[in-house]
Amino acid sequence: MGKETIKKFFVFLVLILILVIFWRPDAQPTPTTASLFVGNTKISIEIAKTSAEIIKGLSGRLALAENSGLFFIFPYADKHGIWMKEMNFPIDIIWLDENLKIVTIKENATPDSYPEVFTSTAPALYVLEIPTGFVQKNKISVGMIGHF
Repeated sequence: MGKETIKKFFVFLVLILILVIFWRPDAQPTPTTASLFVGNTKISIEIAKTSAEIIKGLSGRLALAENSGLFFIFPYADKHGIWMKEMNFPIDIIWLDENLKIVTIKENATPDSYPEVFTSTAPALYVLEIPTGFVQKNKISVGMIGHF
């Protein structure tokens, strides 16, 4: 074997060793969770903040527990669109500005509405997806302010 071949083999072994030490196929990102209050109602939220989490949203899930939701944190305020692609259940959608003030509400967005895109009427930094009927049941309205 030449020096070049030995050098390539050594680099290959080092890469394999690094892979063996650091690769953990069972490791999954742990969802970030928190509690959000809207009005007097506490909501257990999972936070979607990466591009991949925001794009996926609730797609593919079978249900969402009562008083729980998915809270999207966008990188900037805008009239962010939400669609029901690959959704299996209806939801209420709430858009909130940077102060957690509700600026737009869409009740009962259904899976069969896809490819319709629901958007906010004002710039929003956050979007909250919750089980359908939540807005009506808890008397949530535009102008209310949420808090953590």
